[in-house]
Amino acid sequence: MNKNSTTDDAISVENSPAAQHPHVDNEQCENSTQNEFNLAECATATNTTKKSPMTPTPLEFSHWSRHRSSIGAGAFAVFTIIAMSIGILTVCFTSPKVTVQKCELKFKSTAQKPVEYKYGPRSVAADDFNNDTCLDMVIAHHIANTITVYLGYGNGTFKSPIPYSTGSYSSPYMVTVVAVGDFNKDHRLDIVVVNNDTGAIDILVGRYEGFQNQTSYSAGSEPYSVAIGDVNNDSRLDIVVANVRSDDVSVLLGYGNGSFENQTRYSVGRYPQSVSIGDVNNDTQLDIVVAHLWSNDVSILLGYGNGSFENQTKYSVGSYPRSVSIGDVNNDTRLDIVVANWDSNDVSILLGYGNGSFENQKRYSVGSSPQSVSIGDVNNDTRLDIVVVNMDSHD
Repeated sequence: MNKNSTTDDAISVENSPAAQHPHVDNEQCENSTQNEFNLAECATATNTTKKSPMTPTPLEFSHWSRHRSSIGAGAFAVFTIIAMSIGILTVCFTSPKVTVQKCELKFKSTAQKPVEYKYGPRSVAADDFNNDTCLDMVIAHHIANTITVYLGYGNGTFKSPIPYSTGSYSSPYMVTVVAVGDFNKDHRLDIVVVNNDTGAIDILVGRYEGFQNQTSYSAGSEPYSVAIGDVNNDSRLDIVVANVRSDDVSVLLGYGNGSFENQTRYSVGRYPQSVSIGDVNNDTQLDIVVAHLWSNDVSILLGYGNGSFENQTKYSVGSYPRSVSIGDVNNDTRLDIVVANWDSNDVSILLGYGNGSFENQKRYSVGSSPQSVSIGDVNNDTRLDIVVVNMDSHD
C-alpha cells in the first residue's frame, strides 16, 4: 500500500497518497514486469544483429594484401558485436528475477469466549492495567450498563471478569484506555467511558488489580467518541468528546490528579461520530479533527496550545463518514486524514499541507459499510497502511 491507505474509510488507505516524493525509491528494475520489458529490449537488439546483412563490400584481388589489416579489424569488430549480444542475452535470461515478499498476517483462532453477548458488548480496549507485563482488556456493555475488566495471564486466557457500574440507563458506548501516561500520574492506566444516554463520561482511576468507582463529568448530548491528549501543554492529559445530538465537541482539561474542569464546547458539523487529535499544522500544538455522519465532511479545529481552539474549517468526504484517523501516509512529515465512509463503501484520504489545510479528498473502495478505520505499519516497511472494518461484508 502506498502508505498507507485503503478502503472505505480506511484505509483511504491509503493509504492512498501516491505523492511520496521525499522518499521515492531508486528505479532498479525491482519488479517482474520491468524485468520482462528489459528482456524484450535485449531480444529485439539481438534479433536485429542477426538479421543485419553480413555481405562484405567486393574487393579487387590486387588490393587484398593492402587491406588485410582492415579486413581483420572488421572481422574482429563483428565478432565482438556477436559476443556482446550473446553475453547480453545470457545475462537477461539467467539473471534471477527479484521476488517481492508478501506480508501475510496470520492469526490463530481460539474457541474461548470470555464475554457473554447478552450483556451487549459494544467496545473493547486492551492494555496492561496492573503492570504485570501481560495484556488485559476492558469491555463496555451497553445493555448491562457496566464495563468489565479482564486481567490477562499472558497466555491468551484471562482471570474472572471484574464488573464496574457506569450507572443506570448509561448505555456505555465506547471505551478508551490511556495508552501513554495516566490522568493522575501514578503510573497506572485509567479508563474513560462514554455514556451515550446520560450525556456524560466516566473516569475510572486505576489501582493495583482494579479501578476506583467512576466519577462522572457532563458532556454534550449523546457523547459518542473520545480522544485523549495534552491540549493545553501543561503535561496533564485532557479529554475531547464528540457529541452526536448537540453537533459539537466537549473539551475537558485535566488537573493531573484524575479530576477535570467542566467542559468547554465547540460547534462542529452535523452528527459528529468520530474525533481524533494531532498536530496538523506543525506548530507543536494539538488540533482536533472530527468526522460528521450527516453532513458528509470533516472539521479541523486548530489549537492555540492553551486548551482553546479556532472555529472549524470543513472538508468534504464520502457519504456517511463513521470514523477518522490521523497519520502521515505519504512520508512528507505532514499529518494526513483518513476517513471511513459507511454509505459510499470507501475511504477518503486528505493529504495535509502541514499548515492546517488539506488537499481535496481521494477515495479508495473498500468493503461494504466500513465502520472503523485505523492507520499503522502492518508490514514493517516504514510506511503507514490502512486497516478498515467493514460491517456488512464481514471483513
